[in-house]
Amino acid sequence: MPAIEAGDMLERLHDLYHLRGAPPEVHEAFLEVLLFAHTLNGGSVLQPGRTKFSLGDNTHYLDYADIVAYLGNEIRRFFRAFANETRDVNKRVLQAAKDPDDIIAMEKAEWLRNVARRRGMDRYPYLAHDSADACWGLTDGEWSALVASKAMIFSSGVNMADRNRSRSGQTGNAVVGSMFEDPTARAHALADSK
Repeated sequence: MPAIEAGDMLERLHDLYHLRGAPPEVHEAFLEVLLFAHTLNGGSVLQPGRTKFSLGDNTHYLDYADIVAYLGNEIRRFFRAFANETRDVNKRVLQAAKDPDDIIAMEKAEWLRNVARRRGMDRYPYLAHDSADACWGLTDGEWSALVASKAMIFSSGVNMADRNRSRSGQTGNAVVGSMFEDPTARAHALADSK
């Protein structure tokens, strides 16, 4: 997704949460929590939407599921446009956890490390987000870890978002009915993901 389109979508999210006209630091805080929530929950439209986050006084909670629903099928493209910013947010979360008196920062960093472990990204926890392969300036080591992580994740099961709806005569096999059975559909999907 081009940066200008992602910026327009972000402004519409500001409208969704009544943040239009808020000070720049509120917009920055919103983007930070949004990108961190993406790291923890991924970019799938099928994720359970279990994250709630807040800005400022922690009395008004926002639901990540609303963002997933609002962005719909554009969610992956949206977060890929913010891949570099997500990496920076994750690095700040890890850096803040170096203060042993900041329990909240330490807890957030542990959440991030747990996600990184599940995705095989222990060495590069700041790249544990689904869109990390869209980051600029990755080292060879970072790129290799991301490739291995994606292979591990995709080999562990069928991505249900990639399945077609059931058709008459379709078997119970999860791979049958995949849109990727058609080589043309696969080529289009791969082109769309870049």
